[in-house]
Amino acid sequence: MKNYAGSVGRIAPISRQSIVLVCVSVFVAVCILASALLQHFGFPLDDSWIHQTIGRNFANFGSLGYSPHQRSSGSTSLLWTLLLGTNYKILPHVNPVIYCLAVNLACLLAICLSMLRLAIRDGMTRGLAVLWAVAPLADGNFVWLGFTGMEHLLFVALSLLSISAWFLRGEHPVRSAALAGLALGLLGMTRPEGCVLLVVIFLLEFLTPLRAGRKPRELWTAAALALPLAAIPFAVNLRTSGSLLPLTLKGRQFLYFGTSHIDLSTRLHLLLEWQQRIITSVYMQPADVWAWKPRLIMILLTKIVPLLCLLGLVSLFKDRCSLTLIFCMWGIIHSFLYVIMLPSMGHGGRYQPFILLLLLPLATRGIYFAISIVRLGRSPATWLAYGCLIVFATFSLRMWRLGLSYGIQHIETSHGVMAPYLNAHFPQETIAIFDIGRIGYVFTGTVVDLGGLTDTSYSAYLFRRQVATYLQEHKIEYAVLPRDAGINSRLGLISGQEVDLEPIAHACADFYEWNFTKTLTNNAAQCQDLMRIHYR
Repeated sequence: MKNYAGSVGRIAPISRQSIVLVCVSVFVAVCILASALLQHFGFPLDDSWIHQTIGRNFANFGSLGYSPHQRSSGSTSLLWTLLLGTNYKILPHVNPVIYCLAVNLACLLAICLSMLRLAIRDGMTRGLAVLWAVAPLADGNFVWLGFTGMEHLLFVALSLLSISAWFLRGEHPVRSAALAGLALGLLGMTRPEGCVLLVVIFLLEFLTPLRAGRKPRELWTAAALALPLAAIPFAVNLRTSGSLLPLTLKGRQFLYFGTSHIDLSTRLHLLLEWQQRIITSVYMQPADVWAWKPRLIMILLTKIVPLLCLLGLVSLFKDRCSLTLIFCMWGIIHSFLYVIMLPSMGHGGRYQPFILLLLLPLATRGIYFAISIVRLGRSPATWLAYGCLIVFATFSLRMWRLGLSYGIQHIETSHGVMAPYLNAHFPQETIAIFDIGRIGYVFTGTVVDLGGLTDTSYSAYLFRRQVATYLQEHKIEYAVLPRDAGINSRLGLISGQEVDLEPIAHACADFYEWNFTKTLTNNAAQCQDLMRIHYR
């Protein structure tokens, strides 16, 4: 492996042609999915609007919470909340969908150009370096993250910036150390698990040959910037919710598992979800998975792609691509952190973006390596890898463009219809809502969150399945519930048990559009039902 200690010389130049190719590829991939916004405009997830509500409250009321005058850690990303608050405070006339897309486009460009820079610095040829940098753009699932209005691409971009700044010292090592410390601190402010990269980099520096050879002054400079910034979210969480980690994590555990005690088998099931992400990156899994054609495609995707990824890692080791391997190692560590934190891919794989990011770069590198082994030459191997990438992109980008369109339409025809109905008929009422994103963003009354994302006092009721007791104590008469028997059973809000529910109104998305999106992203329920609660 290369040792970057003492690497203070000029960084290998990146050709203008390579930069142009990467930028054009980003532009094309984003435009393909963005064309869906011409038909349906919005965010494809209800959770996207939760972030918008918190960002708006911070800008307008200085409150880091879902409710204007209630502190809570309803967002997992303090830095993203600050960025959204900037939209509402400084650029109030810019639509939040456009604003978030612009920020995420900048992050996507930074990701691909940083990957190109690391690849060139590792000695890859121009063809392989560009292939490595543009490969993530062929996965519609990864590009789709830029349209969710959330922080996941920012997290990846700051990870790459941290690694690049630390290990590529350049001619001004103190400045690069300061930049690395700043990036690491901002990474911790983006998501709490970002603090682990700080530990990983310092362990590499002290315990392995993969060190940057930093002097004590550089180490202290980086630490002085990184540690205070990374500590801010934990202090905010402790102040607002009495816990170091965001309250959102507990709420998500309930949503996905119905309990705060997750057994080992459930945690290991996350590995199977990684395989499922491979399938939904390019292929819409039909109901009859035993038919020979879809079954063959599933076998090819779930068996051959991981093998190619493994070959890609072997190829990186063989060519001593240390910087790229360090980044891959961080991606793998981050993904396995969720076995402990929250063993779920989340909606559309958004919790673990590195799985989506590294899938195609490693697989195409594996194709190149496999062809090289049979001695067909480097040029044919490179072109074959590009060809496979283009074929993958043809299916994946088209499918996820449709998924983006249907996802937005689903939210707007269910949550988006219910919100103005509530404003028209119950403008000042206090209403309990499970999916608080799109409805809460528009509703003028008071929202009581049933998902356990915002109120610390509610969590105990939620996990003891005493939601009805909580609502009765707070004299809440109305609730908007998803038409999902599993979720409502966990809440204990089933008509005929502790309560009787009187239907008042409902808003439903088209079944085909909802079902398509559900398969891709495990999105919210098809219908939102407004109920009057009668307590027994």
